[in-house]
Amino acid sequence: MNLELNRITWEKVEAANKMLCDAAKAAHGRTSEGYEVARQLWEHRPLTVTVQEALELARQCHRSAPFLNFNGNTFVAVIGFAITDQIKLPAMQLVSLKSFAGHYIAGTITPTEERALTLLLGTGGEPLTVGDKVQSLQGNVRGEIKEILPDGAVWLKTPNMGTVKTSLDALVKQSPGR
Repeated sequence: MNLELNRITWEKVEAANKMLCDAAKAAHGRTSEGYEVARQLWEHRPLTVTVQEALELARQCHRSAPFLNFNGNTFVAVIGFAITDQIKLPAMQLVSLKSFAGHYIAGTITPTEERALTLLLGTGGEPLTVGDKVQSLQGNVRGEIKEILPDGAVWLKTPNMGTVKTSLDALVKQSPGR
């Protein structure tokens, strides 16, 4: 999955920070050390990057602390907008991707979330089909898709719970070797 960041200029990043600061009645401004570092990182990025590369860029910019307040929130918002605008996934997977992305950028992602993020990014948005080996985003349920219903529900044959009904949105393909 790729993101085109060409429409997200540094001026738009700064405007997003100002909006967040204004909404919270917090001071908006530039830091003396981090601002130029983050601006240079952002302005010299490739225009098309993988989602993982975009997350790492945003994390580095956040860590540079270019603004007086809401550095993490700014880059989470900017990348979240790009994800919502450009990535086509079922709704539940999109929500999960944005949540995991936010935690990654902020540096608070748990090992379980990081594993789920890796799995989610590995799906490439490919539709799941009958016979696919899948797991839940959290990794605690695994099985094989037996039937996909028109409403997006799935009959999943699991090794421990038998056949269960779940949502297609909550599943990703298992990583190879599982």
